[in-house]
Amino acid sequence: MRTILSFIFLFITTFSSAESSELKAFSMQVFAQTFKPVKAKAKGSISLNKCPSAEDKLLNLWCYRVDTKIKIAEVHQLAKFQDHGQLIQSWYNQQNDRIFWKKTHKSATFDHINQIISTTYNKTTKQQSYSGEVYDDTSYVLQVRKLLLSGQTQFKLNLVFDHKIKSVSFNVIGKETLFTKAGILESIKVEQTRRNEKVIIWFAKRWDYLPVQFETYKSNKLRSRVTATSVNF
Repeated sequence: MRTILSFIFLFITTFSSAESSELKAFSMQVFAQTFKPVKAKAKGSISLNKCPSAEDKLLNLWCYRVDTKIKIAEVHQLAKFQDHGQLIQSWYNQQNDRIFWKKTHKSATFDHINQIISTTYNKTTKQQSYSGEVYDDTSYVLQVRKLLLSGQTQFKLNLVFDHKIKSVSFNVIGKETLFTKAGILESIKVEQTRRNEKVIIWFAKRWDYLPVQFETYKSNKLRSRVTATSVNF
């Protein structure tokens, strides 16, 4: 269930100069399934809006939320970031997960002036310096969308996982038509890989190239799937 959120995709021939990478607020309902280590089904939501607090408004921050909950598990993620046109700049990320009785808390705070990331994993904290662009492991999918809209089909991003900054590869692997409860969605597939872990993400042209389905794999075994069932802009 912890892997129940991250996505991406696009094919260069599907875009034209008229496509815009501008962000739009939305609310999406999703259906989630896990296959390993336990089988479970859940309904959830993903949303993107301008952050409501006065401090966040001064910084012009966006809030990207992911929430899903069932009896045996739940996932709650919040990422705050700035949108600079072709670049998303992560500011803060928080994740609170539960599987059965085991709870996990993670957070990452980005100090872009001093180029330091402060991370928390349960009761352990750590600070590390960085160079270049680094993204949180929740809202990075919106940066992937921007790169896809700019015509890129193969690239790498540095993401923060727990206490570590790791390089992740992305490749457009094709097009596919999804038949969902939300309708028929012409989509682009992107594969995200890091060591023996893989995520496949589908971006829907009809929905402004938002990620509408993703599957996570470990050692080539399907672990989870999340599919959009509706969206409101």
